[in-house]
Amino acid sequence: MIKKIFFPILMAILLAATAFAPALANEDRPPSNEGNTQRFWGEVTSVEGNQFKVERPNGDRTTVSVNPDTQYRFRDGTQASFSDISVGRWVAGAGHGGENGVSARIVVILPDGFEPPSLIRAAGEIISVSGNGFSLRKQNGEVVSLLVDENTHFRGVAGSLAELEVGMLAGVGARQSENGSLVAVVVITRERPERPEIHRFVGTIHSSNPGANRFTLDTRDGERITFAVTDRTQFRGQVSGLGDLKPGMAAGVGAYQDENGGWTAIVVVAGDLPEPGQRAAGKVTSVGSNSFTMINRGGEEMTFSVTDSTRFVSRNGEIDGLEDLRVGMLVGVIYETSSDGRLIARVVGVRIPENDTTTE
Repeated sequence: MIKKIFFPILMAILLAATAFAPALANEDRPPSNEGNTQRFWGEVTSVEGNQFKVERPNGDRTTVSVNPDTQYRFRDGTQASFSDISVGRWVAGAGHGGENGVSARIVVILPDGFEPPSLIRAAGEIISVSGNGFSLRKQNGEVVSLLVDENTHFRGVAGSLAELEVGMLAGVGARQSENGSLVAVVVITRERPERPEIHRFVGTIHSSNPGANRFTLDTRDGERITFAVTDRTQFRGQVSGLGDLKPGMAAGVGAYQDENGGWTAIVVVAGDLPEPGQRAAGKVTSVGSNSFTMINRGGEEMTFSVTDSTRFVSRNGEIDGLEDLRVGMLVGVIYETSSDGRLIARVVGVRIPENDTTTE
């Protein structure tokens, strides 16, 4: 009877735990679109022949080649030339993107002493796109709204604002404008990876092997299934890791099956099975040397005998035995009836009313 009640509760917890199971598909960044207009900016690290290299604050490097049609100017709009480009100078520009870098159409030489903007980073799912920006929802649920301008650099599956779509995943580096708005400096996008199908299992732990990152579950359907765990596996309930799993524990597992037929656990909810026995709850009315009396919710008076094996449980461990029990405390009791009709308490769970001062 206990298991019939306990396992549905465990399954409910498991369903909630796996409702937002993390995506486990390949998260490699997609390559940038080739053959499109590509913007560049950064600090010049080398100049050689008809090309130079720039490095951005995040470490990204771009090789920029120039040709007779390339235009040069300073930030204030005055004419510049290729000879004004030197190592240590900051530049920005745009051109034709290809496998070997950017063929520049225009190069803007930034002022001496230029300080690159301190970028604000955000990542999440794009939830809306407008004519001048977009919004994304971060993993913690926070929504971030961003504007784009002519200097916003796009990489990944979307090469421009017009190519952004709701549902895409994006990582953004942004600067804060004078009016407090966030303006995207770089937007890196990828499609949402396909999520594996999550299967749920409920049963008891048969064995655990932390050295091999595996454990085995005996399911309620009579199967014995071995699950692998990874650094992404979440543990909940009375356990915080694979080493806490013990044979006989009740457990619910959310897992996906790999292409070889093996199972990998995403979520493990586990804990000790409730003690078998009868149950009662009520308020303590008297405490003796080896027993206590309570009135249950139906108004019935019940007296329980306490033995050396009776276990007392409380929220902060302040109730350690019968000597700590006081009149007025609320208790839940798991008990059994002896052959002579006495009620023997096996587990006594105690809750102290908020306005109670008897333990002070």
